[in-house]
Amino acid sequence: MPTLHERTPFYKKIRQDYPADQLIIIGISDDRDYKRFESVVKEYSMNWIHIYGNKDISKIFGIDGLPTTFLIDKDGILIYDGKGEGQEVLIDLLNKM
Repeated sequence: MPTLHERTPFYKKIRQDYPADQLIIIGISDDRDYKRFESVVKEYSMNWIHIYGNKDISKIFGIDGLPTTFLIDKDGILIYDGKGEGQEVLIDLLNKM
């Protein structure tokens, strides 16, 4: 699975194509060092919502590897969970929204 640093350009492209009023992107960090987390967000210009410091969130959502991507449609239905599927599947789903 690609690392966050390898996938960041992909997420940035999604943000460019789908502004915040069309699609909400939320990054969830399991980092333990807030200063490092903050510097990575700045360094990679990650201009979307980030959640830091909630150690139970991975357990709650069944996340067993990072990065993991979920896509939830406007009706609140999970339509993509990013486990084992390529970026092409996510792009196709976004194009259908």
